[in-house]
Amino acid sequence: MLPRLSVIIPCYNSETTLGVQLSALATQVCGYSWEVIVVDNGSRDTTIRVANSFADRMPALRVVDASATRGAAYARNAGAKASRGTALLFCDADDEMADGYLAAMGRALETHAFVACRYDFGRLNRSWLARARGEGGQGNGPAGGYCHPTLPYAGAGGLGVARTVHEGVGGFDMTLKAMAGQEDTDYCIRVQLAGTPLVFVPEAVMHVRFRDTVAGVFAQAWAWAESGAYVRRRYVPQDPSLTVARTAYDLARHLAWKLVRVRSRADLAQWIWLAGWCGGLMTARRRLEQPRE
Repeated sequence: MLPRLSVIIPCYNSETTLGVQLSALATQVCGYSWEVIVVDNGSRDTTIRVANSFADRMPALRVVDASATRGAAYARNAGAKASRGTALLFCDADDEMADGYLAAMGRALETHAFVACRYDFGRLNRSWLARARGEGGQGNGPAGGYCHPTLPYAGAGGLGVARTVHEGVGGFDMTLKAMAGQEDTDYCIRVQLAGTPLVFVPEAVMHVRFRDTVAGVFAQAWAWAESGAYVRRRYVPQDPSLTVARTAYDLARHLAWKLVRVRSRADLAQWIWLAGWCGGLMTARRRLEQPRE
């Protein structure tokens, strides 16, 4: 008999966090049949060994090799292709699902074909850098308004989708693989444009882990902004008055305005994120404005 749910976890050098997610999975109480697909995207550490160590606790666990192409989009698509469930649950290797997650997502997928969980930012984030990020962002519902004017979007680490819907849109767009962070946003938009609404499931909670170093926070903000600009260009009409020069001027003024108002470590953490975001956005804008040959 085919499982109802396939939990798909893309991994790349995830030895320090994967065990936390798999331990949470192993204790789930769920009335639906389910399997776990750990998708290795070319790890050079002991990620595969960590995954295999849970085989006795989760007999329906498989490790899939997805080292041919680097990127979360490729890994998620490879995991979906290897899975057997009628519904797919995408999770991240550095997060931790709360008790009852599988049951709540399974129930939601009985009546909806595309769902997103609620994110919690308090459990796994202890440093001041990470905790300052935990405001908004899928804690009260999916994001929206930037990459598409009307449609909401959620992180891939907490998405559930009917297999037929996933296959109908061709999975995650692998052309965004080099700009990690927004292939899930694009996926959410495309699924909804194809006719399947995104439904928020607040009773399904995923504890999300943020980057906790200055370099990590800055780099992630840069990547998200850069890829987000490309996704936005697909769905939002460009304002001709917002030239590259005007955008750079406005962002520089805003960064300076925020910097002189830094009064706490939380303010500083938010400024570091903003600085990375501005850098990524300007990089994308310059590339997008270059004439095509």
